[in-house]
Amino acid sequence: MKTMQTPKATRRSRRPLAGAALLLAGLLAGCAASPASDASAPQSATSQTATSEQAAAQQTAEAPALWSLQPTYTSAVPGARGVYEPYSGYGEVFVATCSDWETGTQTVLCDKPGCTHADASCPAALGPAQGADSRVYEIGDRLVWMVLGNGDGTADISDLDGGDRTPLAEGIPVTNTNWPYTDGAAVYWWDTNRFIRLDLNDGGIQTLYETTETDWWPVGVSGDTLVLRQGSMDKAGGVLRTVDTAGNAAEPTPLPDDARAVCAKDGRLYWLAPAGAGWAVQSRALDGGEAETLAELPDLAAESVPWADGIYGGVLCFSANDAGQTRSYALDFATNTLNERPTAYAIDGELQPYSILCGNDNWLFVLTGVERRTVTSIGDDGALLTYQRGASQIGIMTPADYAAASLDARPCTRLDAWG
Repeated sequence: MKTMQTPKATRRSRRPLAGAALLLAGLLAGCAASPASDASAPQSATSQTATSEQAAAQQTAEAPALWSLQPTYTSAVPGARGVYEPYSGYGEVFVATCSDWETGTQTVLCDKPGCTHADASCPAALGPAQGADSRVYEIGDRLVWMVLGNGDGTADISDLDGGDRTPLAEGIPVTNTNWPYTDGAAVYWWDTNRFIRLDLNDGGIQTLYETTETDWWPVGVSGDTLVLRQGSMDKAGGVLRTVDTAGNAAEPTPLPDDARAVCAKDGRLYWLAPAGAGWAVQSRALDGGEAETLAELPDLAAESVPWADGIYGGVLCFSANDAGQTRSYALDFATNTLNERPTAYAIDGELQPYSILCGNDNWLFVLTGVERRTVTSIGDDGALLTYQRGASQIGIMTPADYAAASLDARPCTRLDAWG
């Protein structure tokens, strides 16, 4: 069913966001709201009202396509210019940074002369180091700054360099920040059991679709539709449903009973299925039809647990836990070539392949290693504490090179990982 929310509008001051940000883990149509007293004041989460018919009427036969703003579960967010992450090494707040795709250099999105980036006065401040989840999304010629995760989120908007940052919305009801999407005009989230839209022009917020059913998980996009799978992500089978940017939900359709590591893109569905003593990569049209086998993995144990890493630049990437060992693969659709990625570094004695932290059709941001150091600090009681601390080593490579099993990732120049 579709629902719309309708609380009153409020406004916020034009100061940088104060909310917590995200750490890099070694892991996107309704009628206008009533105008606020000031044209620049953000709209609250429920200041928009719309009916299903009005939302649907705004859609056309050529509705803009969705794309994922955050294709993995890490805090790294890919954009056209680079990868956006928070950083906490300067002081009491997280600040937004960007690692340029071309140079690999990570810089703070701040042009304030003499700024120490240590507190909320920094133009790039995202908020304190503890609290809600934060993101910076690059959408067209602007950045969208979000503090989400507690059901009462806020959004700012700025130029690509972080300048002219102004409030856009508050009271954003999103509690699960893992699945954001955009069509260029709005940000959408799948928030556990509802599809939420934030308009990037007027800050209006709508709940486009909501269900009382549980265990629906996004597995990709196709045109202007979000593709959802119902069922435990670590189990086989389940059913699919699509929801478009007008909030129209299709009837569920069954998945093959043995399908695992499911992902969807551009009208196609992809998954891994047991095949003899190993596995096979299979595909079919999103709306049904016969499955075809694209490649086989006879040496991947049948007891392995696979998962999808995403589709980037025509390359299907997936991994599996094979008796405790992570194994990663890439299937190039253009050549129908499947390669296993080589291992490159060790964590606690276990060899690991590169891990995709995020990416787009042109570049991948990959974990290429972990450096460990012994760190000494002073505890609350004044005693010396000695412990091991790790810092991620990051590289940039193309999807084609990843598919070819290359280890030639351009090293990134990171801000002090030990700060």
